[in-house]
Amino acid sequence: MRGVSPQAASPAGTPPRTPPRTPPHGGAYSPNTTPPRRGQKQIKVGGRRYNVVKELGKGSFGVVHLAESASGDEPEQVAIKEIVTRSDKDTRQAEFEFEVMRKVAHLQDTPIESPSRRTARLRFPRLIGSETKRDLSGQTRVYGVMESVPGKPLDSYTEKNAPQLPLTESCAMTRALLAQLSPTLERVAEVAIHRDINAHNILVHVLEDGASRFEGAGAGDNEKYSFTLIDFGLAVDMRTWKDGVWRTHDIGGDCRYWPVSSWKQFVHGFKYLEGAGEHCEHYRSMLDVHSLGLTAVQLFASTCKLTGLPPEDPLVKLRQSWDTYWTAATEYWKQLYSVFRHNGDWGALKKDFMYKQVADTTGKNLLNLMMRLEACAKEIPAHKRLFKCLARTLDVEACDWKVVRQFLERAETTAAPKRTHLRRMNGAKTYDSGNWLTRNVEDIAVTKLRADHEEQEQSKEADRPFVPVEGETFALGRRNQHSRIRSADQSSLPIEYRMAAALGQDSPGKKTPAALRKITEDFRAELEESPER
Repeated sequence: MRGVSPQAASPAGTPPRTPPRTPPHGGAYSPNTTPPRRGQKQIKVGGRRYNVVKELGKGSFGVVHLAESASGDEPEQVAIKEIVTRSDKDTRQAEFEFEVMRKVAHLQDTPIESPSRRTARLRFPRLIGSETKRDLSGQTRVYGVMESVPGKPLDSYTEKNAPQLPLTESCAMTRALLAQLSPTLERVAEVAIHRDINAHNILVHVLEDGASRFEGAGAGDNEKYSFTLIDFGLAVDMRTWKDGVWRTHDIGGDCRYWPVSSWKQFVHGFKYLEGAGEHCEHYRSMLDVHSLGLTAVQLFASTCKLTGLPPEDPLVKLRQSWDTYWTAATEYWKQLYSVFRHNGDWGALKKDFMYKQVADTTGKNLLNLMMRLEACAKEIPAHKRLFKCLARTLDVEACDWKVVRQFLERAETTAAPKRTHLRRMNGAKTYDSGNWLTRNVEDIAVTKLRADHEEQEQSKEADRPFVPVEGETFALGRRNQHSRIRSADQSSLPIEYRMAAALGQDSPGKKTPAALRKITEDFRAELEESPER
């Protein structure tokens, strides 16, 4: 047995013992350390070793591994993101990704209020450690170790073979997406802007037992769908972004989820966007709100079951509007991704997008989606606030996470208003549970266009001259009936009728006091002698 020392020799009839494996990097394994199997890759980050199990995903800038901790003082399985950078700028961006996660992780111990009015936890993977290494060839690699999160990408629910759910279940899933991630992004907004929220960067985990996987969830926070936000690779610092970095920083994210402001910035530049009014503010502060809202619309439109519904149903029209938007956005994405992958001519691409009026087309498609969502909110009162919330996130008007939370905090109203007491107005019976100021108000959330129209009609009615009918008695002064005097009606009456109504002159058995009657007569004489008359 050449090559084997006498101490290593085995008794006859037994196979020889294999020599101990030399640990990499010249280190020694502790008794609690699991050595890698033959051919298994091992990654060392922050002084800890991890044995790679398999590859979870691969992108343009890096790869994510599922690994097992070689020591027993950490979670059994972790996710390791390995980013190969090509320049110092890419290295700084990769390091900033884990810096953002580290900063926001300090907020984990501070509870935030969820739309259900219970404390919620931040829903993104916990960062365990990170390290930047440069190998002998001069290539730089940035590693980040995170907890392994169960679930699969949300785009598996938005593809052609997505599961078809009943309306109630689809609304519950969509609402859970907004309710779980909006508090998280509200806290992230204190540090950075994610800029890459889409169906591929959100994990969904279906829990049949309804138990939450988050430690800080309340006792009543049982949930069937658990969503987790991942991939902060394109995040930017919030403070520097609003101070002016947005003008020159690269535009990132999946262009299928871009708002109109991003298309204006990409095609025309920041000088054009600065003159675009509210679109400029939208690009500076609402990128994440828009992307999450559009992802929620995509989830609902892709999972809601439409079997048996007529073509004029608002849900069918919403699906058609979504298909129109997604088809156009996918065509733009194919062109942009081809130029990115093959290092093509960006100038030519921008000219082509300018010729096709991509920003205007996207704006029209988004407006059509908003109109369909508003129609669903009107026709389906059981989920009115959800549809209104989705429409609000797609609007160009400024909207922050507080507005989204307010939409989700209030419960859906499905029951009719409670009839409390009976009132009479000019002989008509009316039921009203409010006070006289809000009597017969059809809907508090009326549109501005309708309000302006009613105001114009009232002004026209007030401008018409008042012609009293002979023998007509006014009930304005009758104190024994339940009636109210509107200021517009009173102002249109001549002075003698106003005095009579106010004093109850037409009531039997009552007379106008002499002093007040004298004031009325003197005032009427003064008006008749006025040069303007």
